[in-house]
Parts: sequence; C-alpha cells; structure tokens
Amino acid sequence: DEDSATCEYGVCLVDAPTSSVVLGVFADDEQRTRLRTMLTMYPAAEVLLERGEENCSADTRKLVKFMCPGALIDELRSGDEFWTAEKAAQQMGSCYFPDSDEMPEVLRLVLE
Repeated sequence: DEDSATCEYGVCLVDAPTSSVVLGVFADDEQRTRLRTMLTMYPAAEVLLERGEENCSADTRKLVKFMCPGALIDELRSGDEFWTAEKAAQQMGSCYFPDSDEMPEVLRLVLE
C-alpha cells in the first residue's frame, strides 16, 4: 500500500560486465522491505548515498552498511555530486539519446 510508505528511494543499478543499467524509484515501508529485497537480489560493489540526515536517514545508512558489508559506500553532496531524478534523466537524454526519436518512451515521459 503506497499510502503507508514512509521512505522513497531512487536507485540506479549498473552491471558493467553486461553493460546494463536499471533506473527506478519506489516507495517503501518503515522496515525498508523493498530496499532489503533489492540489496539481497543485487549485491552491491559500490553504494552512493545522498549526504545529510534530511536526505538519507540514519536507519537507511545503517541498513545499507549491514546489507552491503563488502561494498564501498560513499556519501555525495546534493545537487552537484548527487543529482535529482530530473537532472539524471536530462543528462541521460542529452548524452545517450540526442535524437529524441530514439529515446525510450519511459525516459521521454520523465522529461515531459
């Protein structure tokens, strides 16, 4: 139930050997059930978190450190280092799909 969600996460999963990238946003409950599931299904080598308690809670940080014990965890400044979803979508669109006809529909919807 999205109404009972207390957390929202934007994620980008990158698998360099297969050149695959997955972008997503999801709401989660207080126990961070969906985040736990994602971190179990996709073991991370590196995790980038947004710096600041107002952006990433202590509970989320603790969970990531517990679920990803071997991962490099880096905290980035909001804005210039850690982009908003809109800025990330704009960059992807302009860098990878300069011809808007080739842009995936889902990315086009984000940019509208």
